[in-house]
Amino acid sequence: MSSAVPVSSRVHVTTDETDGLCDIQRVVGRHLGIMRNPDGLVKLLTELDDVAHPASDLVRIIGTAALARTESRGGHWRADYPVPDPNQANRTAWLLSTTQTNPGGNRYAHRTKESALYVDA
Repeated sequence: MSSAVPVSSRVHVTTDETDGLCDIQRVVGRHLGIMRNPDGLVKLLTELDDVAHPASDLVRIIGTAALARTESRGGHWRADYPVPDPNQANRTAWLLSTTQTNPGGNRYAHRTKESALYVDA
């Protein structure tokens, strides 16, 4: 018995999707690593405007949450806020807006009190 996946059930990835994933990896590797700073996080959000890949929405939420958190916690370190802040030891829900846009015309993430995707950033 062959363990190969039948051709009909394989996922086809286009060159555009592959290029978009490479762009995501490059931007995340440069600005959303273990050590973070506000300038890099702002650059991440700006550079994401030019990335066409479904994962860019998730990266935008993570980047926005990381920029809003003014402390270092767990495995992530903010160069401008090197110590944990006990007042920020909580979970925050973030929602990617698909109806509102920022002045540049691109989608943005914002905090919400409603049930949404939780991201520890």
